[in-house]
Amino acid sequence: GMPQSITAVLGVPLLQATACRFPDIQVELTQDQTHVLSNRMRSGRIDFAVMASPRPNPDVEIEPLLTEELFHVIPDGAGLALEPISFAAASTMRYVLPAVGNGLRASAEGHFRARSLPLDVAYEVDAIGMIPRCVEAGLGASLLPGGFLQQDQGFPRLKIRPLEGSCIRQIVIARSASSEPSPAAISMISLVRELSKAMVKGGDWMGGRLA
Repeated sequence: GMPQSITAVLGVPLLQATACRFPDIQVELTQDQTHVLSNRMRSGRIDFAVMASPRPNPDVEIEPLLTEELFHVIPDGAGLALEPISFAAASTMRYVLPAVGNGLRASAEGHFRARSLPLDVAYEVDAIGMIPRCVEAGLGASLLPGGFLQQDQGFPRLKIRPLEGSCIRQIVIARSASSEPSPAAISMISLVRELSKAMVKGGDWMGGRLA
């Protein structure tokens, strides 16, 4: 399982590598929000998930994979800009973000809350793929992970800036603590580790840093 913001980066490379390396493994890739994936994992409906770090739970075993930077996004740009924006300046804008309960929303809000700054969410859009289009349409700014933005078709038309002091979230491999993973799941987890490392080192996961 993966949320859409990670599926956009890792989904196709993982399936391609599996077909090449482990052609006998049948893969079911489930895309959903972090809390839904956690529930499915605890109930045994999925073997493991790659997602933003969930809330601590004794039923879930967590392995840090990488940290990923969230970038400030506004329209009328030309891709990645080097000059950062301060959290104070960013807090004066209106935002398009996922609804409360989404892991991406929680990560973004946590960074502003830690600085005692407001985050004005004007539109809640859980379809992450729509958010860059909403930004382009002038509905508000957004805070989105670099790997996802790198894959978005609108990347060249957006102004994408880092935030001063960095705005990151942790990406983890999570699985049920109550059962041992199958040999197929162990092989897939190992492949996720290998691919993530190669993508970060190769510049194919913008803002990613290995854990």
